[in-house]
Amino acid sequence: MALEAWVVSVLASLVFVAIGIIFMVLEAKFGIGILAVGGIGCIVIAIIILFQMPLPEDTTIVYLVNVLKYTIMLSGAVLAVFFGYVAYKGYQVRKLKSKLEPQSLIGKIGIAKTDIDPKGQVNLEGELWSAICKGKPYAYQGEEVEVIGFEGLTLYVRPAIYKEVDEELAKEEEKKTSKWKKITKT
Repeated sequence: MALEAWVVSVLASLVFVAIGIIFMVLEAKFGIGILAVGGIGCIVIAIIILFQMPLPEDTTIVYLVNVLKYTIMLSGAVLAVFFGYVAYKGYQVRKLKSKLEPQSLIGKIGIAKTDIDPKGQVNLEGELWSAICKGKPYAYQGEEVEVIGFEGLTLYVRPAIYKEVDEELAKEEEKKTSKWKKITKT
């Protein structure tokens, strides 16, 4: 008993849609990029197979086969667009550097929400962080603090006035070296 051509076409298209969905799920898990392209390609192949599908010779089931054909085509197209969008957004998220990574916060200025002597809390970029003040003097509530390091989710901070002092010293040092360069050139 040989299968009719339209049955083979429907089965082949369902297999390609299933493979496309598997590729898309793997893409969401691993974020490789090529899996999304492969998944969308499989779904497009399934739709092409259905476009070229021969209709059955029995006219009583032609309507049913057409409904099945267009349902699979529409579902495949919707899945391809949905998973393509998800893969694109996933790519964008991976591209962005997390604002909440402690490493990206070093050098930023926040506000002490509690006295930090030596432990307390800091509001930094809209987030409340545990903080330890390195060295004395400690930072007090409402004072600006600079992030100088981290361990886990605890930030090491110092009063922000030190950052201004360091910048002033760096400017003075730059002036001294530029004067020295002028003297040595002449």
